[in-house]
Amino acid sequence: MNTAMTQLNELTPPEQIIQAKSQVMSWQYRWTGRFFNGLNVVSPYLAIKWLMKLWFTPIRVKPSKRTEAFWKSADWQFEFEAAGLKHQASMWGKNNTRGVIVGVHGWRGSGYQFKHWVQPLLEEGFKVVLFDAPAHGMHAYQHPNKRQTNVLEFAECLCAIEKEVDKIDGLIAHSLGGMAATEAIHLGVNIKTTVQIAPNLDLASLVTRFCYQLNLSYSLIRTFNKRIDEYLTELFNGLDFWGHFTVEKGAQLLPSNGLLVFDKDDKETLQSEMQSLKKHWQCEYLETQGLGHFKILKDDAVIKKSVTHFSEQLD
Repeated sequence: MNTAMTQLNELTPPEQIIQAKSQVMSWQYRWTGRFFNGLNVVSPYLAIKWLMKLWFTPIRVKPSKRTEAFWKSADWQFEFEAAGLKHQASMWGKNNTRGVIVGVHGWRGSGYQFKHWVQPLLEEGFKVVLFDAPAHGMHAYQHPNKRQTNVLEFAECLCAIEKEVDKIDGLIAHSLGGMAATEAIHLGVNIKTTVQIAPNLDLASLVTRFCYQLNLSYSLIRTFNKRIDEYLTELFNGLDFWGHFTVEKGAQLLPSNGLLVFDKDDKETLQSEMQSLKKHWQCEYLETQGLGHFKILKDDAVIKKSVTHFSEQLD
């Protein structure tokens, strides 16, 4: 177990705990945390069972007609199999010849979030492939019984897409999609370059912030930490996943000619982690302000910089 998780067990507040506690949380977060703390007094078994379910279950949002129209605008839709289910991906620019750019969204996200990227990439001669990860977006409504997912299943989707399109030249990854990208590379996906947008690469940090944003009791945090450890040890076949999913390890796995984009006002990622990634990855970077975690995906300057990066690196 790595240092960050040891700190969590010993109740020593590292920087991510301080930031989580300093954030003004929504009433949903506050009441959810109170519910779990109360349930833990009455039934610790149910508390940890439902907390695990919450951790692995993305919130569903019914796709709008505009979203459905976007997916239908693709030149080609193809199926691939990952995580034991069939998925659908969409490609624009099927006859373009400069290479394949794939976008992978984050937790509670959708490939639709990259809609503003499609046309600029097409104009540079690239093929663009987008998809919704398991239990997200359109996939959630194609497979209503699939409620839970994890970063390994995200990565398996990228592995399957690579087989269908022959190769992935460039990868756009946002938020948890960054961790999915590093795991896909670890599993053998070969990409030439990537644009990482506000990537969450540190698993221990995510777990820690989740616990403290909900203001969970110390006893429940300890139990949740233990249960997460057991579950992921089995999922990753004994891999030291705490040491595997870190900023430093992610920097080692990502291609050295990448681009990092992050915003100073992003509340979903830690600024210290972005600075650490910039240091260890030794990549090109773009730092913005006032866009936060989501508006950054549709900012013209960010898209222009990223498309230029792909054009230069994949020339």
